Amino acid sequence: ETITGSGSIGFGPNALTFANLAGKVSATGVGSLLSISTGNIVTNKATLQATNGGDLEINDEVDNSGGLIQALAATSTTTTVNVYSDVSGGMLYASGQGAVVGVNADTTGVTLRAYNSGVIAVKGSTLSNDVIYANNGGQALLQNANIVGGSLKGDTASALRLDGVTLDGSSTATTFTGAATVVGGSTLTLKGSFVDTGVLTLAAPPSGSSTALEIDGA
Repeated sequence: ETITGSGSIGFGPNALTFANLAGKVSATGVGSLLSISTGNIVTNKATLQATNGGDLEINDEVDNSGGLIQALAATSTTTTVNVYSDVSGGMLYASGQGAVVGVNADTTGVTLRAYNSGVIAVKGSTLSNDVIYANNGGQALLQNANIVGGSLKGDTASALRLDGVTLDGSSTATTFTGAATVVGGSTLTLKGSFVDTGVLTLAAPPSGSSTALEIDGA
């Protein structure tokens, strides 16, 4: 089954129990806003997405084990998925110029992949045991984020940008491969164990500020 277009799935606290077990929920078309706001944990074993200028807004916690949440843009038209509640398992994926997945909540055991000029933008979140991956021109932008364990991967054709990020390997080592940049004027903090087999570049800061790498082995 497929749900497409705009509107709302749910309308408030405990309003609906929603499980997408084999279908596709798609915010499709320029200016189409589809909101998921059931007030309960959403189960997604299939696909929640925005395409071709649509905007998907997820306001519920999502059990995404085995599932996919994605923004797909065939042109430069902005196509967005905004996640405002916690997600566990599965994949968050952005592909195509104009495709943006905004992560404004915590994630656990999730693969976050920015591909083919798509953007994954994480702000103020804790990402636990996740795989964060930018390749083929994708951009993963991490701002004021706490990365606990997990791994980061970036290729030289893509952008993996760290702005006020803590990599916390206190319990399980955080691993990094490929290429990443610490945004000028920000601080990257390393805690616990950090396995680095890539190239980490500290960008030049704006005038009057500094770019810093802080290491806390505790």
